[in-house]
Amino acid sequence: MPDVTDSVEFARGGFWRRALAIVIDAIAIAAVLQLAALALFPLSNGRVQFSGGPFYALNCERLEAAPEGVAVPAEFGVNSITDCRQSLFGLPTARTLNLNRITQDRGVTKVVQVRHMLDAKGRPVRGWPLEIFILPLLIASRYWLDHGRGSPGRRICNLRLADGMDGLQPPPTALNGRYAALALPLAPLWLWSAYGALFPGSELIGASVYLLCWVGTGFPLLIATLEAADSIIRRRDAYYDRFAQTTVLRLDPKDAVMAIVLAAPSPGRSNPPKPRIMPEAVAAYAMPPPLPRPASRSGNYIARHWRGELSLPVSYWLNGILGAVVVGVTVGVLAYTINRQGAAQPLMWLVCLIAAWMSAALLTIWQAVGVWRSATRYRQSGKRFWGTAAKALAVLGAVQVAANFATVGAAQIAGIYEIVAGDARVGPHEFHVVGNGQTLQFSGGITFGVAKEFEQFLNAMSSIRTVELNSTGGRILEAQKISDLIRSRNLATFVTKDCLSACTIVFLGGRQRVMMPAARLGFHQPAFRGMTAGDRRAAIETEQQRLQRFGMSQEFAERANSAAPNSMWYPDQNELIRERVVTRVITPPSAPVATAAPSAPATGIPTASEVTPPASATGYDIGGVKLPADLLKRLSAPPRKATVLPPMTPK
Repeated sequence: MPDVTDSVEFARGGFWRRALAIVIDAIAIAAVLQLAALALFPLSNGRVQFSGGPFYALNCERLEAAPEGVAVPAEFGVNSITDCRQSLFGLPTARTLNLNRITQDRGVTKVVQVRHMLDAKGRPVRGWPLEIFILPLLIASRYWLDHGRGSPGRRICNLRLADGMDGLQPPPTALNGRYAALALPLAPLWLWSAYGALFPGSELIGASVYLLCWVGTGFPLLIATLEAADSIIRRRDAYYDRFAQTTVLRLDPKDAVMAIVLAAPSPGRSNPPKPRIMPEAVAAYAMPPPLPRPASRSGNYIARHWRGELSLPVSYWLNGILGAVVVGVTVGVLAYTINRQGAAQPLMWLVCLIAAWMSAALLTIWQAVGVWRSATRYRQSGKRFWGTAAKALAVLGAVQVAANFATVGAAQIAGIYEIVAGDARVGPHEFHVVGNGQTLQFSGGITFGVAKEFEQFLNAMSSIRTVELNSTGGRILEAQKISDLIRSRNLATFVTKDCLSACTIVFLGGRQRVMMPAARLGFHQPAFRGMTAGDRRAAIETEQQRLQRFGMSQEFAERANSAAPNSMWYPDQNELIRERVVTRVITPPSAPVATAAPSAPATGIPTASEVTPPASATGYDIGGVKLPADLLKRLSAPPRKATVLPPMTPK
């Protein structure tokens, strides 16, 4: 080797050569899936399909209406429906129904499409579109083949994945790290696109939400793609190769690596010449001796990230993005659970909620500081763009966590603390036993622990047959527990004044559900401090399902959850009778009994006046439950102070 030789480096694969290799491998995977669909489509009656492929014939037929079983919401504005059949060698491989919304805006044609799979007979079917497996199979096949000579695309383009230190076959640990780092930014977008293929109609969830999902899942992939493309164009290792200490080398026609000799600068010249490939260097350095690996720096992994000693891709993608996903999912699941079951063990949930937000804050600080310091080192090497972008995104992530705590976390902690402190905002409650021990009156707020007190009264007084309610509501889970107790003991419920919000859940637990003419049942949306819009939608859906399980219609359940948390919907008594929310409306003996107007037409639906039972000398008999007449008089009279019985311990 000439004396001017200063160092030797292997030639890396260029951008277009590597892009062509990926295209060849993707076409090979698609061809295999297309051939699989050729056999599986008829065997599965169209439940397994493959749309696309390197070669196929497509025949589309326009339909006047969607087939039976395909729901087309009017707000989507479909103006074109097509039935498309895809075939290979004259045999079907896929059949899809395309719902299109085609609009013209100043000469620009906009097309929004929703696709549904059809079986061989043209009926809608839920199946497996094989095209969603192209990306995972591409990565898996390359990972498996790189243990040997490489994928078909790499062989055709004279490329080979090698160890970054010695140019030899990379060890299995390096392959594992490389493909894990490569798949990390691809996973969110692939999961979202696979979900859209398996459950068509994602566009119908709303344009803003749909766009947000695509941006949220595609942004990590966009950043990773730009970084990898920039590195490959500059003939450098991409972030996943730097992470695993691997490299993609270019081979000569004899499948030998190509060495680049870097010559020392000539005297009198300020800039060194560009690297050039020497034929004799190729022969001398085709198989160089392995170089020693650099010694790992001292300190554990957490400390190395904090000091910024890890590479920027590792600090940002692995510790930053993946860590943020873990924190976000954890906090989201915890918030959803607290909104649904926060009153079950309030003290435990308060401690867990504080610990979760503290952990999120500490992790966010650790991530941001490590990424910032690593980006500073990255910028010092001359790569200013990606270093600046990483710093900006790290700060943005920290600000987002702080904003989430200010708008959600702090409110949730305050809400749980209110429960632990006694629920002063919900208000106190009272129990009274009246009617010769047959009626248990409950009034006030439904706070944490009231279900246990209620059960103690029932256990201590087996003569109770009726529960009279006068409450503005409170905790939903406590109300559900009381409702279950009433239902399990076959008791009746009775409302003389107001039963609002969560109290209606207690009322619906009665075998017979009775109310006075002046009484009101009030419904509104569930609410909890710190609820997000997504939490509220989930809670509303849960409450609608709860009402439907009690026998209400879907329309009534949706109307009952349409009022805002700070307002109330009071359905009239005729509607309550029609929906079987109330089984009887009774009038105390001191008041005149309402009668139906004789001129009213017969509808077949009972009204409140038609279901009022006749009064006897002693009272009212409601499904075997005796309500004394004097009790009804006292209940309809202004309230007076009664003796409050303390909770009793069951014997």
